[in-house]
Amino acid sequence: MEKNEKNEEISSHNALNDAEGFQTVVSRKKKRNFIRGKASATNENDTLIKAVPRNGYIYVGNLHPNTSENDLKLFLKSKFSDKEISVDKLPKRPTAKSVSFKITVVKTIFKDFFKEELWPEGILVKKFYFLKNEKVNTSLMN
Repeated sequence: MEKNEKNEEISSHNALNDAEGFQTVVSRKKKRNFIRGKASATNENDTLIKAVPRNGYIYVGNLHPNTSENDLKLFLKSKFSDKEISVDKLPKRPTAKSVSFKITVVKTIFKDFFKEELWPEGILVKKFYFLKNEKVNTSLMN
């Protein structure tokens, strides 16, 4: 038994569980209910369908307000000349003193964007997260 500041005996959670024969509950990982294909094309029919390369999304912030999408794209093309890179300017608040962008790249080069020596001092780079409550314009999907 352990004692608190008032010198009263208290039992620790683990000691109590062990003494009574109980075990602490540990949540299990959920099983994946999908598979991801791994077969390579062996004949002409296998090339009729193929997967789209997975993309990674990067947030780049704290850029000067005069920075444009084209400025950032030219900067990135100088570093990754042979890769497809998409740059989208994010809406800014009226009180914001800087601008930010969402960069879309192929997942194979995603980690390369998180090297400090790639970016000028003061630029903020992190993984881009989509808002869950963002409404999708369904009229564009038809």
